[in-house]
Amino acid sequence: MNYDNRLFNQSREKELINRGGENISPREIDDVLLAHPAIQQAVTFAIPNPTLGEDVAAAVVLRQNCIVSIQALRQFAASRLADFKVPSQIIILNELPKDPTGKIQRVGLAEILKTELGWSMVQEVKGTAMPSTPMEKELLSIWQRVLNLDQIGVQDDLLAMGGDSIKAASILMYVDEYFKVTLSLGEIFMAPTIAAMAQMISERRSKGENRE
Repeated sequence: MNYDNRLFNQSREKELINRGGENISPREIDDVLLAHPAIQQAVTFAIPNPTLGEDVAAAVVLRQNCIVSIQALRQFAASRLADFKVPSQIIILNELPKDPTGKIQRVGLAEILKTELGWSMVQEVKGTAMPSTPMEKELLSIWQRVLNLDQIGVQDDLLAMGGDSIKAASILMYVDEYFKVTLSLGEIFMAPTIAAMAQMISERRSKGENRE
């Protein structure tokens, strides 16, 4: 291997995101996001996570006159990536930050966005939004049990707290047992908070879709 190739490989290694021991190539996620018709540019990068060490985030620039929600982008990524590779956070920008040479920044991008834009990395589990209904309280107990965490808020993101398909399946098993409502893995990853899950369960019940 020549000197240039060594530098190239070292650069790629620095970009890898270590999410709870899983090494993730951000360029793979870039390619998936760029396949979305509304996205013109995308860069995936690491953000700090108190449970996993690092987590996956992405910054995107939309094509002119295109509108798309963060939830829709995450759903698109989830249909093409393993669950642990789906960005827990996506931020839409008018322009991606570049270094002095004009290259798009990747390493250290989380701090750049925090410093220049005041972007709040909400992956930090704060547990400040308390349950307001009996259903949310019951779901909180289930999530605490499965995730082995005490401090969880009803707006905290399952993926950001170290959730994966196995833990999500465990949560859904308890939901099925306690609330007699069957939800899919796809639904929980599209709306991965206690508040969203409570709303989904309530909607199913109002339509008579729960089992007696």
